[in-house]
This record gives sequence, C-alpha cells and structure tokens, in this order.
Amino acid sequence: MVGASLPATAITPAASATDRTDASGGARFTCQPSSAGLVARGPDAEMLGRFASRARPAMAPLHLNLIIVGDTGLGKSTFIHKTAVQLGIDPADIRLPDNAGTPLEQFRQRPESLRTTLPDVPMPEARRTLKLSFQDTPGSGDVLDQRDHVRMILRHVLARMEQDAGIAQPAVLRQNLGMLQNTVTAVLYFRPAAPPIDLEYMAVLSQVVPVLPVIAKADCHVVEELEQHRTQVLEKLAGRKDKDGKLAPVHTYRFSDAALEALGLAAPADKARLAVPCIMSSRRLSEMEGEDGRVVRVPVRDYAWGSAVALEREHSDTVLLQQLLMEDVETVLMDVSDRLQDMHGHYLELARRLQAPAGLAVLGALVEELVRPYESRLEETAVRAAREEAERQRRAAEERLQQQELESRRLMAQAQVVLDRLQGEKQAVEAERDRAREQARAGPWVGGGVVALAGVFLNVLWRVCR
Repeated sequence: MVGASLPATAITPAASATDRTDASGGARFTCQPSSAGLVARGPDAEMLGRFASRARPAMAPLHLNLIIVGDTGLGKSTFIHKTAVQLGIDPADIRLPDNAGTPLEQFRQRPESLRTTLPDVPMPEARRTLKLSFQDTPGSGDVLDQRDHVRMILRHVLARMEQDAGIAQPAVLRQNLGMLQNTVTAVLYFRPAAPPIDLEYMAVLSQVVPVLPVIAKADCHVVEELEQHRTQVLEKLAGRKDKDGKLAPVHTYRFSDAALEALGLAAPADKARLAVPCIMSSRRLSEMEGEDGRVVRVPVRDYAWGSAVALEREHSDTVLLQQLLMEDVETVLMDVSDRLQDMHGHYLELARRLQAPAGLAVLGALVEELVRPYESRLEETAVRAAREEAERQRRAAEERLQQQELESRRLMAQAQVVLDRLQGEKQAVEAERDRAREQARAGPWVGGGVVALAGVFLNVLWRVCR
C-alpha cells in the first residue's frame, strides 16, 4: 500500500486562494480551497503532490466505503453488524440504524442515518488506519418498479462521488489511495440467484462503481446447491443480451490474480468460486481463538446436523471476502479513482451541454443518461416481473382457496362423523328409555302372578306332607 490520505497538494488550511509564480513571474500553480485543504492546480501540481506525499502522517487513513444492495430479508444489516464484530469492534461502539429495516423515504432523505461507520482499525504493518463504513439500502423487493430503485441507488453513488470530485489531480489520487472519504468503494449485491432484473441492475451500477455479486445465506444450501447457484449466476452474467438481442455481458468485479495468489487461491476453481462468493451471517455469536491467539466472536448457526460457522470455508466465504477486499484494496481503489475522474468529467461536460450550474439538476440528467441504454430492458424485466408476481399471487390465491376448500370439506366430514355418533347415541338412549318404560308398566302384574303361584305350591306341599 502506498501514499497517504492527506491531499498531497495541501499547503495550509488557513491560506486563501492565491497564485505561486516562478522566477519569470509566470503562474506555475494555483492554490484553491477545498474540503480537504488547499489544492494546487497547474503545471507543477503533480510535482508538489509527489513532494508532499513524502511527508505523510505515520498512520495515513484508508477509507473504504461499501454499499450493500439486495432484496429484503437476505441479512444485509446482520452482515454489516457481524463483520464489524469480527473486526474486534465492541458492539456497543457500532452505530446502527435506529429502526429495523431500511425505509425508502428514510434513505432518500437521510441516507447517512442508514450508514454504519466503524471505529478506526489500526493497521500498523501497512502504516494505515482503516476507516470502514457500510451503507445499508432499502430492499429492492420493497418496490414494484425497480427502475426507480436503481435510479435512487445510482443517484446516491454519484452524489457521493461529486463530494470528492476535484479534491486532487488524478496522479495525486493514485499516489494517495484511500484519501476519498465519501466515494463508494464497491457494491456488494446480495442475491441468492440472478433473475433478469438483477442483471440489468448490476449492469447499470457497474458503469460507475465496482459491483460484486454475493449469494447470501449460504448455510441454507448444501455444497452442491451452492455450486449450482454460482454456476447459474456466472452463466447469466456472461450471457446477458442488450435490447437489440446482442450479447452484452455484465462486467462485475473480479479480484486480481495477485490478491488471489497471495491467499493461496490461484486455482481456477477458487477464482470461479470467489467471482460470486457465498456468505452467511447470524445473530448468534460464538467466541473462537484465532491462529494468533486472539479471541474473536464469529457468527454461528445451529442445526440438527451440527453448527455452521462463518469462519469455516466449507460453510461460508465470508472470511475470504474480507481478506480479499483488504489484499486487493489498491486495485479496487485505483479502479474507483479512475471511475471518479471519468464520471466527474462526464458530469462537467453534461453541465456545459445543458448550460446549467452544477447541482441536483445535472446529477439527475447524468442518472438518466446512464440508465437510458438499459431503460427498455429494465422496463421489459419490470413488466415481466410484475406479470410473474401477479401470476404468483394468483396461483397463491388459488392454492389458498383450494386449501380452504379442502379444510372446509375435512371439517364438514368430521362434523358429520360427530353428528352420526350423536344420532346413534340418541337412538340408543331412546331405546333404553322405551325398555325402561315397558318394564315399569309390566312390573306389578308379573310380580303378583309369581306370588300367587308360590302360594299354591306351598299349600300343595303342606297338604302332601301332612
């Protein structure tokens, strides 16, 4: 890792915009105030950046801003929280969103309220201080028309880019990787599969930010199912077609060979596996001792067959994903720096073309320009998804009606059995009552005849004996 987080051209925070001249009196660079101090622009700006970068602080900040996108119920918020805990952060120090879930209006008005900023993590070996943040987003399944959802996320990513635009020259940014405090570093796209709408969604976002598809809730599948899901996702990404039916693959982020080799993952099977990592998380934490003797708390899920542990590779790629993001951080940040410069240039060109000052209007126009090539496909997939959802709801309603009818028939059959039993008992009671009445009516005559016969018998016996 190289460079520092302070702007290489920062002269003094208290100075005002001024020109610095050479011996001939010609302006060699201009100091302009910015959010990060004074930024030098001009022929000598790059030289000043190299000079100032040598005087970087002992622990230069390294900003990593990840945004989590995906459907509702896939454990996005749980993943954010447990990742922080695995980094050794005390749960009490983690600022999480106030309410469960990620409401749309809350994200539109105050996205920072859904952002989890972790306490600084020292990295003495790299002489850096990791400043990690996770931006949670509303579930894409919360809206019927996902075109509005992708516009909302894209607008947020571009707005954060513009907050860092102009902070320094491209050469200075490359020498000071990690200095971008606001720009989104990467998107983790949570999804158990890759339906057509997700392909278009990732294609739109991948224009401005690295996108890494992730299969969530890996512990809910056996190994064979995970491999099948991963293969399907890769095939769908490679086989995507544009509105004209031409092959137009989705270019998601792939970790560099150097990062994979550094972790012993150079085999083709490992590369394919980590092109779509599978992760798991859990609200239950278990303390485990690492190789360095440090005790860490890791997510664990208990099942009848045993426990699934997030740190074990056969259960989840969570740890590998974290390690690769850190190992490949320079490659990711260089990619982000290049995208920032491209998007900012496009933004300024669009402002000149529209003859409008930089602001929300230009940002909105840029969003529409980026979405336009995918508009028809997004509309097609949105209509198809709406039809499929309507069909699914219709079938679900029919199934519910059938279940209700079957349940009604079952209850009626049970009621008939009970009625038949009660009818039989009633008839038995009535028959017993009739027999009792007959015995009661015949009882006095029968008793008198028996007494008379007994008297005649005794009288005859007395006479004989006599």
